[in-house]
Amino acid sequence: MFKTEELTKTELDNLLKKKETHYLDFKSSDISGKDLQRHIVGFANADGGEIYVGIAEKNGEFCIHSFQNIESANQLLQAAIIEINPNIEDLIVDFLQTNKDSYLIRFVIPKSPKLHHTSSGDCYVRLSAQTQKIKGEEVASLAYSKGFFKYEEQPVNSTTPDEIIEQGHLLILSKVLSY
Repeated sequence: MFKTEELTKTELDNLLKKKETHYLDFKSSDISGKDLQRHIVGFANADGGEIYVGIAEKNGEFCIHSFQNIESANQLLQAAIIEINPNIEDLIVDFLQTNKDSYLIRFVIPKSPKLHHTSSGDCYVRLSAQTQKIKGEEVASLAYSKGFFKYEEQPVNSTTPDEIIEQGHLLILSKVLSY
């Protein structure tokens, strides 16, 4: 499930020169599982993207703040892979070895057709270079846009039969059914 790749110094330098965007985020290795979930859910609910864990920002520049070994990332992996609801299909997790005792984790998160929540039930989306919590109508709107809810299947509770007759909807419906 996980593969380990070696990063050359040139590849690492090029990675550290990148800027965070709508599709790219860097996180320090001391990020909590709960916080990492928030970012992964945000990418999955939006357009997908990549998160590199083990890169921190210091004085406006990115630098290595990695894991000493793969096992030290177990808690983060559990939070990212098991505890998100529902699980994110086709999530890719790679370990990138920068030297003998230095590892980064790369999460490649696909744009998901599902609506995802953190283990605490919160919903997030990625907007520009930020992950934003959404609630209420925003979550409902996202669910509709992903096809999770369909407008055609929702009951119209606020309309009376008289309003339907007055609006001429029955006349339109009878014309459609006569074809």
